[in-house]
Amino acid sequence: SLHNEEKSENEQLFASMGAQIDIDGNWNAEATASYSEYQFEASLLRTPEGETLGELTQTNVDTDVWSFDVLTDGTLLNLPGGALRLALGASYRSENVLPIGGDVLPERTVKAAFGELFIPLFGTSNRKPGVEALELSVAARYEEYNDFGENVTPKIGLRWQPISGLSLRRTYGESFKAPTVTDLGPGTEGLVAFIA
Repeated sequence: SLHNEEKSENEQLFASMGAQIDIDGNWNAEATASYSEYQFEASLLRTPEGETLGELTQTNVDTDVWSFDVLTDGTLLNLPGGALRLALGASYRSENVLPIGGDVLPERTVKAAFGELFIPLFGTSNRKPGVEALELSVAARYEEYNDFGENVTPKIGLRWQPISGLSLRRTYGESFKAPTVTDLGPGTEGLVAFIA
């Protein structure tokens, strides 16, 4: 049988700050910045009973992420169906994984821009029989990865309210998720040594 001796330690740090500004009561803008760090160290020593030579496995992970986001939204103009609203934003993220067991993992930066337009076709002031409200939303997000290329994801939604208290919604959207930085690395997360 084996005698196991395990040790592990992890530290997490997260900090965030932001500001929000009202612009003429109709538009507002906000900006946020955040930093997070995660460190994990673990070791496992397996020694057969009565033996002095054992197997030591060590795992070390150290990651940090910086992100910056800006967003503005407000009313473009008032239509008979309600307020035509627009939201625009941008973000920047930097991910870094320190070398694990000698493997050099890539640093990733992600730049993104997005927008959404809300169009109320029918509302309180121009409703008709069978159309209490009809709202359309159109959105798109553009992302650029320094190591994985570019991607655009669209989204469109429609909300129809034929009578008060009943709403029907239809949405079409696409999503995209790039492999994580560690997925792109060689995959070595441990160091094995035989010790007396």
